[in-house]
Amino acid sequence: MEYTYQPEEYAKQLAEYYELEKLSFSPEDGREHIIAKLEERSVKKRVIADTANTMIREYIETFEKDPEAVTAEDAEKLDSFIRAMQTGQGLNSRCPDPAIMLRAQRIRKDYYEKNGDLEETVGCINNCNHYYLQLFAMHSSTFSGTPYREEALSLKDRFTELSAYRRAQFMTVVARMTAVQMRGFDSGDFSMDRVWEACSLQEELAEADRAFPPAGDPDPRAEASGVPPYYADMLLQNCEIQAVNTFCDYCVHEKDRGRIPDIGSMRPKISHILDRLRSDVENGRNLVGIPIHMELLLAMADLHLGNITKEEFFEKCDQFRHDALALDPRLQLIILSDVDNTYLTYLYKYSGLEPEKINSLCRARLDESLPRLLQTAKLANDIHFNAIPMKYVTCASYISRFSDFAGTVLDLSVYSDKALFIHTAMVREMSRAIFDHLIDEDPGFFTGVAGRDAEYIRDHKEEMRALLDDCCMYHDLGKFWMTDITDNSMRRLTDEEFSLIKEHPLRFDDVYARTDRSDERFMCIRDCALTHHLWHDGTRGYPAVPQTKNRPFADIIAIADGMDAATDFLGRPYNSGKNVDQLTEEFRAGSGTRYGPEAVAALSDRKVRDRLDYLINEGRKEIYYRIYAFNELPDII
Repeated sequence: MEYTYQPEEYAKQLAEYYELEKLSFSPEDGREHIIAKLEERSVKKRVIADTANTMIREYIETFEKDPEAVTAEDAEKLDSFIRAMQTGQGLNSRCPDPAIMLRAQRIRKDYYEKNGDLEETVGCINNCNHYYLQLFAMHSSTFSGTPYREEALSLKDRFTELSAYRRAQFMTVVARMTAVQMRGFDSGDFSMDRVWEACSLQEELAEADRAFPPAGDPDPRAEASGVPPYYADMLLQNCEIQAVNTFCDYCVHEKDRGRIPDIGSMRPKISHILDRLRSDVENGRNLVGIPIHMELLLAMADLHLGNITKEEFFEKCDQFRHDALALDPRLQLIILSDVDNTYLTYLYKYSGLEPEKINSLCRARLDESLPRLLQTAKLANDIHFNAIPMKYVTCASYISRFSDFAGTVLDLSVYSDKALFIHTAMVREMSRAIFDHLIDEDPGFFTGVAGRDAEYIRDHKEEMRALLDDCCMYHDLGKFWMTDITDNSMRRLTDEEFSLIKEHPLRFDDVYARTDRSDERFMCIRDCALTHHLWHDGTRGYPAVPQTKNRPFADIIAIADGMDAATDFLGRPYNSGKNVDQLTEEFRAGSGTRYGPEAVAALSDRKVRDRLDYLINEGRKEIYYRIYAFNELPDII
């Protein structure tokens, strides 16, 4: 195989791309300077993207299409490609591009399996599993387990043939078999029996690993990778902690769906695990995690098992909170988040108190914790840290109206990521251009939106426009959990990444799961978030949900969303882009199927097209300038 670039080049391009993403400005820099620098960055991104996509095609896609074509030399090149992207060593290695690493590791796995190399095969299974989890367990709310489970289990009888380093990797795969996200419980792949099986196997493997002498292993990577002598015990404890967490989440999930979990059948397994973890806590043997967190999980499990009363559980939560206040500030916030959100959730679901009392207790906890946490989030200026206060907002949806935390949610999500902020602002401006024409020419088109009739809509144009603004601002809220994927324009998306992005409409409910569905205004915002990627006729797109009475707004947002993506010449790798006339023809081709015919017809109006043409050129520059210089939402039209 002839390669255009050396294997280390992809890592270099990746580092350069992330350096470009750090670009920042102040108001003193001025509009012309900021736009010039953004245009310069866009051109550099184009060069990086061309290089990256060429390397992916040569190093990865070639062998995905023809696995038999991999030679020993190609495998060595691919190893170099992978090593150049990793930071850290051995079991502690990390990579900033897990989707590409997953594809590369799959090729290696197939190659070493074919050649009968057990050591390398186990290493590749661990690496594939690691990067799969980095993608799906961290980004997907429907994650129900790893696809590498069966491959690992097929090799368990050969565990004692492995070196210390590979044994550690094998046990790492098993330890991670107990992780499940809440919506994953609805998957046909999920079973609590699989969780118990993983714990039992991990216990067996830990015992087998202890039988090996601590020294004399011929594999130097065991020492280089930092595998401690207690690694097997650490993985066992981690596996069991995650199993308890999954058990508790499963019980909550079943209650939410009006079902009673079969505690009797699970009691022997979970009790065995709890006894071991309780002994670890009592003996100060916390190999992973934080003691308070372990104690919280034990209390949650005891409540589900009926080992403690509701009153005892909430007393424990208060004690855990008191203990957490003695920790260092950042760790304190993380533990308080876990304790408080468990308290709020379980108070609502299990306390049996009157709604007024629940609301009072929840409000007191939110008033005490959320302001300080929001201040810390502002200082941290890190969208990933913002997931902590966002948990509080999610719990607040049990007792609050949508409007109570609307601004807070935007501050934590949309406004904290420049690419998402700019796209949202562009969609809002473009949607306004289409709406202003339709509301004047055919207000009856909006009949039913937010439960309003034609007469009301005609007399309250500004109110409806403001509602559309809010629908635009929240339409991509679900991308909050995957900005590292959606913001990556260095290369083409992988199939796995695209499947994750397709979840973002559903993830609006991850924040507003319990908000009052009788609130017509809220439901309009929710419906637009949920259906703006669903085809107008409902035959394609995602997610596969019914259209709603709020479809007219979703139709407008769908066109604005697609138009911005096709014309962004400042944030994405530079290309000449399409103009409004070209895009209008594409929208017309999908009118009545993919796109709403009324919204498409509005594009034929010259005034609408002139406004859109301004927006995708000068208007876009103004939005980029205002957000990069002032981090504020501008009104362009």
